[in-house]
Amino acid sequence: MSGRAEGADRGMNEPQTGVPPLQAQRERERAQRRVNEAVEPELMARAMLRPEDDDIRAVDLPERLQMAPVPLPDDPDWHACARCAAARACYF
Repeated sequence: MSGRAEGADRGMNEPQTGVPPLQAQRERERAQRRVNEAVEPELMARAMLRPEDDDIRAVDLPERLQMAPVPLPDDPDWHACARCAAARACYF
């Protein structure tokens, strides 16, 4: 035996097979309550482990993807691109 707990090679977020989704959700909620009772709220907030932080992570787009260049279309309409750029240009 390798000394690792059974199922340790599986990810923490992977659903267990054979467990109904509602039961799995309840188990996660119970585990979250146990953690909330054992750990100080300030420490959870500092480590970004609150449920609100999970909600942000679910919808947040990483900055590296926000800053990625937008690919050009295969056949761009250069006149339309020029009009758009001219309309957005700042004139002093």
